[in-house]
Amino acid sequence: MGLLEKRYPIYRLSDTVLYSSLKFLEEEQLITGYWQKLTGRGRPRRLYHIRSQWRQQAKDLARLWQDYVAIKSDRILLLRQSYLECSSAAPSKLPATR
Repeated sequence: MGLLEKRYPIYRLSDTVLYSSLKFLEEEQLITGYWQKLTGRGRPRRLYHIRSQWRQQAKDLARLWQDYVAIKSDRILLLRQSYLECSSAAPSKLPATR
């Protein structure tokens, strides 16, 4: 979750939505889940593996997502830049104080 939040800060994904999605994908047999004890990580963790017949579709969807995020990020940067340019050029709308 931390990596997702760091990589895509404008998007929010709750644990509930993430794990509900993983559970759905596992029930539909698109992924397999298994428990594994990782060295130095305390209790066992649930890991997931994309089934081989779905790997290409997963790659295609990942590429689609990355393209979407890149376009969205570019638009957001342009909007911010435009806003900053407009706000620095426009006189203040606040009334003068005495």
